[in-house]
Amino acid sequence: MAISLNISTMTKLNNPENPEYNQIKWSWACRMLNGAYEIRAPDLINDKPFVGDIGLFRVTRIGSHERLIDTNNKKMRIYQGDLIVGVFGNRYATDAYEAEVEGIKDLALLTTAGMVGTIKSRHDSLGRSTELLFLGFLREKASNQKINTKQIIFQQRYYDPLESKPQATTNLLVVVGSGMNSGKTTFVRKLVKSFSQQGMVVAACKLTGSISPRDYDEMVAASAFYATDFSDYGFPSTYKCEEKELLLLFETMMEDIEKANPEIIIMEIADGVLQKETKFLLSDPLFKKRVGGIAVTADSAPSALFTVHFLEKMGYKVEAVSGSITSSPLYVKEFEESSTIPVLSSATSTIKFGSVFGDLMTKRRKKYQI
Repeated sequence: MAISLNISTMTKLNNPENPEYNQIKWSWACRMLNGAYEIRAPDLINDKPFVGDIGLFRVTRIGSHERLIDTNNKKMRIYQGDLIVGVFGNRYATDAYEAEVEGIKDLALLTTAGMVGTIKSRHDSLGRSTELLFLGFLREKASNQKINTKQIIFQQRYYDPLESKPQATTNLLVVVGSGMNSGKTTFVRKLVKSFSQQGMVVAACKLTGSISPRDYDEMVAASAFYATDFSDYGFPSTYKCEEKELLLLFETMMEDIEKANPEIIIMEIADGVLQKETKFLLSDPLFKKRVGGIAVTADSAPSALFTVHFLEKMGYKVEAVSGSITSSPLYVKEFEESSTIPVLSSATSTIKFGSVFGDLMTKRRKKYQI
């Protein structure tokens, strides 16, 4: 990737021989960019950021995020004064930040993968954020157009789920949580490993969330034959996506996954069932038609019972409960006294761990004669 810098307010960066020029840190969010770009200061009247826009920022204060993951998936420490290239995006994280793309002032680093936005609220456990100064947008040299990850990766493809008639997918297992940090990623990786050890061809994906390589890395490490997430389609996050766009992402991702002809697809949906985008997806008829099974992760018996009831009211049959609830024998006992849904502990043998869903998918395939 070639880059030149043309920032009138910071002329010292115009010289490629300047050591600072070669010390720009490219975040993981920029990993799929390939071309000749330059960075130019914005027209402050007309040039506002949109979700997916790439920009150059200077770190003005180190706060809760002390490191950045680069395009090679290496985590590096950042320092006050560093130059980083990141992506504008919205974030919804009940244990961290609520943030939106509003403008080029009051900016913070929202994830170690390089997402940037303006913080609206934060969890009390977090201190001040890592603050950034916006310097300019990344633009294509030839056309002078701003580089936007969603436009160059996702919006060039065309697929309208509202005009399609997808077949009922029986091998899609969806994992949803009662909330953030309920154990979804641990549960997903255990399932992937379990099915893989049984000799099955497993695809794993994360449909919603905020950009990070963590979930993808876990899926690959657990031997997923095919792994992907929303960021592979140019989305820095899925928070505040329009409903049609979210369905478009879902159907496009499913279309790509099914080309790999997996025996089972395990999909994680971020955050909890009360989060806006999660609620929309779960209630959508097109999404429901695709789902072959659903499992819940929760942090306590009350949250597990609520989440199960929430999903059952939508018409889903919850096949199992897992997550951080299984760290507490008393929570498990409380849940089992009020529900017959099996509880699967993350400490269980991985082969046994996936047998419940393996039986489920076999039965469903016979039902639909797949």
